[in-house]
Amino acid sequence: MRQAMVRRIEEFRPDLVHFDTIYLARYVEAAGGCGVVLTHHNIESKLLAERASVEKRGMRWFVRGQSRRVAELEKRLAPAVGSNVVVSEADAATLQLIAPGAPVSVVPNGVDTDFFSAARTIAPTPKSLIFVGSMDWYPNRLAMDWLAAELWPALAHDDPERRMTVVGRNPPPSIVNASRADGRIAVTGFVDDVRPYMQRASIYICPIRVGGGTRLKILDALAMERPLVSTALGVSGLGLKDGCHYLQAETVSDFVAQVRRLEADPELAARLATAGRKFVVDHYAWPAVTDRLVGAFAAAANRRAIGTAE
Repeated sequence: MRQAMVRRIEEFRPDLVHFDTIYLARYVEAAGGCGVVLTHHNIESKLLAERASVEKRGMRWFVRGQSRRVAELEKRLAPAVGSNVVVSEADAATLQLIAPGAPVSVVPNGVDTDFFSAARTIAPTPKSLIFVGSMDWYPNRLAMDWLAAELWPALAHDDPERRMTVVGRNPPPSIVNASRADGRIAVTGFVDDVRPYMQRASIYICPIRVGGGTRLKILDALAMERPLVSTALGVSGLGLKDGCHYLQAETVSDFVAQVRRLEADPELAARLATAGRKFVVDHYAWPAVTDRLVGAFAAAANRRAIGTAE
């Protein structure tokens, strides 16, 4: 990898090299005198620390140690690159605490609002819920474990006519087993196009309870005018307002109450859906984020990486 990268830099002579995760830190040295941008989709040390808090005792010790090691890496590397791109103001503040003085640019996750549009070619099914996300990402997997063990049984008990669809690669055994035991749960695994599944759903739920960064699938759902029920952490960093763009729920009883509320009040559901779509178009459509990313690139191209990390 290093040799291929060095060859390409020598041939192409770029102004800028963009590293898309801190776990590529060992290759920053090979960027030579180029400007360097480093993307932090999450503040990884914080994400690991949160994961440690919910792990079993043996794994908790290991994950906590990894969190400390990654924090040291962030502390060394972030000030050494031309620009650190983060996806939210909250992540920017966290990174600045870890690495004071590091150059940070906030560039929100973008959404193709033409692709994820509000056009309804498929009518939503009443009382149908959906969650979309890659299950090999730990916060999503933990959320599905909670859904299978506690949240779905309560939602189904409250109204046996409800249906749940879980879309995303590598679903954990907990939700797969739940779907085998209860035909009202559909687990698709990876799909080429999530839009038909989104359109069939009447409500998008996000029961994420650990994690950082921002949830891109929430923005996709809002762009498609799906009413949203989410934890505060699920919408963290997005700027959404409870009661205006989504309904907040933290506990099992909260989720049941908010889902029931949306099902009983179509006007509320429609109002949230419209406001959510408008918010995404105004703040997260490609034109809204492009200038910020170009600015981060331009700043980094004018700086030289002054350190390395292994």
